[in-house]
Amino acid sequence: MLSFFVKDLFYSRRPTDWRSGFSAGLSSTISSSETNVIFNTIDANIGGHYDQTSGKFRAPIDGYYMFFFTGHIQSSNNMYIDLIINDSVYKDKWVYDQYNTDSYDTASNSIILHLNMGDEVNLRLHSGYYLYGSNRSSFSGFLLQIEEANAVCRQLGWKAGFSASLSSSIGTSETDIIFNVININIGGHYNQTSGKFRVPLDGYNMFFFNGYTYSTNEM
Repeated sequence: MLSFFVKDLFYSRRPTDWRSGFSAGLSSTISSSETNVIFNTIDANIGGHYDQTSGKFRAPIDGYYMFFFTGHIQSSNNMYIDLIINDSVYKDKWVYDQYNTDSYDTASNSIILHLNMGDEVNLRLHSGYYLYGSNRSSFSGFLLQIEEANAVCRQLGWKAGFSASLSSSIGTSETDIIFNVININIGGHYNQTSGKFRVPLDGYNMFFFNGYTYSTNEM
């Protein structure tokens, strides 16, 4: 919904650096020492804002960005990934997976962030952990909305998007899940008391969910 509006409103005067997105895979398995993960196999790099030498994405303009990560592990190894902004940990243990009885295991996460021009985002693997290569582990991101569009979108009620996480484990009884830790709440349409998102305008909306279980629990 929002992306169509922004495109129609700004496309005719939109500079090249407003078109930004990337998708990259990890060609070789990494393990042992703490390291920034360098996803070196480029599938797409719109605007060239992802650096395959450092593994960092640099925001070309103030705005909202969305990032995705999927990681693989195998053979009794565990994965521990931090989300890094400007060389500081923004989300500790953003993705964690502990090997089970299967030969391979997969974990993923996604997030919406507000970034200023020049901010850098990357992923870091903790010391003693493992991330499988062969391009089965990947990192992607793209620009959702530029800051310039905010005022117009807000006036028209077209500004909507959220990213939230769950601070405490839940189980046993059936319940609505209330994601109570807010990362972003564009337009304020997500209610962290009820866990519900209220659609502000007729249109197409996209939702993502990442969930984790541990031990012998099922989801």
